[in-house]
Amino acid sequence: MYKINIRLIYMILSDFGFIFLYVAAFGFSDYFVKIYKLKGFQYLTYYLLIGLIGFGILYEYDYLKKNNV
Repeated sequence: MYKINIRLIYMILSDFGFIFLYVAAFGFSDYFVKIYKLKGFQYLTYYLLIGLIGFGILYEYDYLKKNNV
C-alpha cells in the first residue's frame, strides 16, 4: 500500500487556505473600489498603494532574500 505523507497533505491543505484568502482579499478589494467608486488616477493609486504595502511586508520579513527573488 501507499504510505501517506502527512507533510504533503498539510502543504496541500495550507495551499488551499492561501487560495481562499486570496479570493477573499480580491473580493474585499473589488467591494472597496465599487463602494468608493474609484476611477482613473484614484483607481491606479489604490492598487499602487496596495502593491507597495504587500512588497513592504515581504521585504520586512526577508521573503525576497529567502526565495531568491
